[in-house]
Amino acid sequence: MAEAAYSMDSRAAFEDLLRDEVAMSEQFRAGAGPILRHLLRNDDRAMFSDEVIARVRGILRDLAKQLLTATHDGASEPGRVPEQAIEELVISFVEIPALLSHVHALTLEWQLADHLATRIALDAVLSPLLQARIASPDAEESATAMLLLTAQARFMQAVRRMEYPLHELPGDLFHLTLLSLRAHGAHDPAGDAKAAAADAALRARYDERRTRLALIEQVLAAMGSEASNALYLQTAGVGFFLTALALGSRQDRDEAAFSTTDSQIGKLTLLIAACGLKGEALVGQLAALHPDFDLPDGLQTLRPDTAAAILAEATARTDR
Repeated sequence: MAEAAYSMDSRAAFEDLLRDEVAMSEQFRAGAGPILRHLLRNDDRAMFSDEVIARVRGILRDLAKQLLTATHDGASEPGRVPEQAIEELVISFVEIPALLSHVHALTLEWQLADHLATRIALDAVLSPLLQARIASPDAEESATAMLLLTAQARFMQAVRRMEYPLHELPGDLFHLTLLSLRAHGAHDPAGDAKAAAADAALRARYDERRTRLALIEQVLAAMGSEASNALYLQTAGVGFFLTALALGSRQDRDEAAFSTTDSQIGKLTLLIAACGLKGEALVGQLAALHPDFDLPDGLQTLRPDTAAAILAEATARTDR
């Protein structure tokens, strides 16, 4: 009886520890946006020495250049897009929290995929899971997986160059960037007309179903009950893992990407557990992401329903 009581006390203490850690993680995330906006708006390039900050700003600049190039009838000559116009549009992007957060998350995803390619030789483009879906006897599933392969290769190459295809943005963010373009040209009748024409042309070509993130979800949906295999990072790859983590825990995918950083291990633990992994499976995924971290005692007793409840509590506090 004494041993059972000790076990229950230990479990309660571990769960309280997770509650405290995820609360601190949420506070940190709430403050990260304003800090990142401050860094990105500062013209002192010395402040961009950190790789993530540099890539985030580079991607925002690339998105701005793509939009402004579209207002010049598709011309891409360097001199056709004024540097001042690019910087003005970047500043407007920085004031869109959802866009800034998404680009930040994409950068972290790229960084993690690149890191794992070196550390455990996990192909950042063609993971074992994607390779298996390409080989599916179902022609439609195989074709979708092939489209995803191309999109994943494009993603890794683009972020490495500090770029990002405008048409890969989720629909709501694609819309917000076009609103920024329209606002940028609103002060000048000629500029407004060009921005309106570019807006219409870009929207006509946009298809959210063909974006990389949408293709990942389509492949997972076609897998049915086997989609849970995407929670095993070592075979799924980072792209599948983050989407499966978000879907399984009912959290935003960008938040799932943020949880993979060193300061968010408590939240990552809860997200993985909320997806249904427990015991050795849970420990294995945490160890794959943080091999040097000393995992706390009691981790293997964490239940999915408990993890989901703690996450819900933290979300409720943040929303107040």
